[in-house]
Amino acid sequence: MLTTAIIAVLLLGWAIHLVERGWRQREEDLVLAGGLVVLTAGAVLLVYSLISRLFSL
Repeated sequence: MLTTAIIAVLLLGWAIHLVERGWRQREEDLVLAGGLVVLTAGAVLLVYSLISRLFSL
């Protein structure tokens, strides 16, 4: 379970990097891709925290 949290945090960092780079270069595709990865990684972290509280991990 800890591996999932680490991967989600790494995805968040990478996605924020994509959004920043896309914003600087005025590329909407990178901003959109980064935003989607941020939403996905955020959802993974939310589910991870809910499951860990439910099962007291």
